[in-house]
Amino acid sequence: MENKPSENFMIPYNKLDRFSKIYGIGFEQKTFFNIRLFIMAFLGELEQIMAFYRMYRSLNNLGELCCLLAIESFGVNVAVRYIFPYNKLDRFSKIYGIGFEQKTFFNIRLFIMAFLGELEQIMAFYRMYQSLNNLGELCCLLAIESFGVNVAVRYICELLVKRADDVFHSLRRTIKNVYQKVEQKQKYRIILERNLKMINFAYKSFSIGFFLLIFIANFTSWVVSWYTSEFILVVPIYLPWVDPHTLYGYIISSAILLFFSGWLYLVFLPAECVFLITTLHTIPLIDVYSMKIQDYSEELLKSKNIKLKTTKSSEQELKNQNQPSTSKCAINENQNSKTKDNNIVITLEEVEKQQLINLIKEFNEYDEYLKLLFEYVEIPTFIVLSINSMSIGLAVLTYLYYSKIVGGILAGFYCLQVFIPCSQAAIIVNQKEKLLSALWNFPWYELSKSNQKIFLQFMHLCQNSSEFKVIIVGKLSMETFTQIMNAAYSSVLFLLNVFK
Repeated sequence: MENKPSENFMIPYNKLDRFSKIYGIGFEQKTFFNIRLFIMAFLGELEQIMAFYRMYRSLNNLGELCCLLAIESFGVNVAVRYIFPYNKLDRFSKIYGIGFEQKTFFNIRLFIMAFLGELEQIMAFYRMYQSLNNLGELCCLLAIESFGVNVAVRYICELLVKRADDVFHSLRRTIKNVYQKVEQKQKYRIILERNLKMINFAYKSFSIGFFLLIFIANFTSWVVSWYTSEFILVVPIYLPWVDPHTLYGYIISSAILLFFSGWLYLVFLPAECVFLITTLHTIPLIDVYSMKIQDYSEELLKSKNIKLKTTKSSEQELKNQNQPSTSKCAINENQNSKTKDNNIVITLEEVEKQQLINLIKEFNEYDEYLKLLFEYVEIPTFIVLSINSMSIGLAVLTYLYYSKIVGGILAGFYCLQVFIPCSQAAIIVNQKEKLLSALWNFPWYELSKSNQKIFLQFMHLCQNSSEFKVIIVGKLSMETFTQIMNAAYSSVLFLLNVFK
């Protein structure tokens, strides 16, 4: 089978010439001319490569390019990934049913053709060309002629070590910036913690006193009704469809009042909340997610007995440990990259895993810090639903049978109480989204295959946890309203009826 491209596969030279004039064509400047040669090589225009090779005689830069191509052609999945993102190649290969695991230039060539807009030519090209190993052999010869064997391999080793050292820099910088912004909110938490005991004491005292007062009042009314045969409610709740002076209306009014007094008693028991009453049914989701992440990071620590180091020390040791001294050492580093540190043999893959574990630990610490900015109280769902259904009726009663001013005051009280926890939740959601965005922008495709699996599993857990954003805002906007307004309505109704 003739290994020669058809005329349909030729590069639009006018576009390339235009770009080369804009950006310059010198090899020394690392400009678009390198990309032109790179694409021409992938499209099989070998005679054009030799023409450029004889014309410019810039062997070092051409050797670097060909070294990247040659190493990838022989199965080292590092060089080409340095040029093109692995996820794009993999996505393209999945769309067109072409496996990327073939150790040739075939899939890369298809990718570049698609990049140039020649999508309709791909299948014809697929049937025409089956192997491009000859292109890899040519690039090897050019790289050896330019650098020599030892220098070429050493260049690949230095590239590999550099990527392993710098691959985590972007995410760490993002975490640091976001952490500094969140620390500015710490002063508000300190103020709340100082007043937390006083708030809890006042709220518990009010709950207990209100419950006992209503209980004694209703118990007294039952006793009076028993002896006088008159159904009198000490703290009546007037309903448009119920007459509280009848037995039926008295029972309904008492049941409603006792329900809310019992609810306050239930609330005061777990009152560990900063913002009085705040219900979040996403707590189990958040706790389980954090537990999974923590367990997963601990399993990573125990997987190969890798010793954790600080970020700066690990980066410095990575630079020191992987400096190539001789050509033979460079070749061995490309294969194993083994060093000894405290009687522990660490390969390059394990160094990546060590830095990945450090990132997971930093993520866990930061996530715990975000959770500390907000305190939660959880109330059973059936109680929440009951209160939701009755709070609407109480709101209407307050507006119809009492004062509009009182209704406005209660509405303002509700807005204030809801704004505080919702604003705090917005802070958490915003910072969480920034952290998840940094994780998604992390160049995971630069890692080895085993570490890619580790990072993608970690990202899967993080992505699942990000769904709490919609839940947390929705619960706060609805449930916090009904919970707080119920307490306000019942308290005001009690006071208005007593001092009426």
